[in-house]
Amino acid sequence: GPLGSEWYYGNVTRHQAECALNERGVEGDFLIRDSESSPSDFSVSLKASGKNKHFKVQLVDNVYCIGQRRFHTMDELVEHYKKAPIFTSEHGEKLYLVRALQ
Repeated sequence: GPLGSEWYYGNVTRHQAECALNERGVEGDFLIRDSESSPSDFSVSLKASGKNKHFKVQLVDNVYCIGQRRFHTMDELVEHYKKAPIFTSEHGEKLYLVRALQ
């Protein structure tokens, strides 16, 4: 499909994503997978210090929605969050997507 990218892992569970990130990921490594709770949506799983993060991406009318942001393609979403933080902690620590989990 359109998500033929290195970061797209398809139908893997949150648990499988956690295991893969913990076994061979470094901080900033990420993958995108199908959402377990709603199959038409996606989740971004990110290796972060302390605890991995999972972000819901909803596909609405061919637009990828994450939080309040909208993107026309998953590639655009990924490129945006390589430059802008996908998460900022209460202490001001910023998390970015760095590279696809190898």
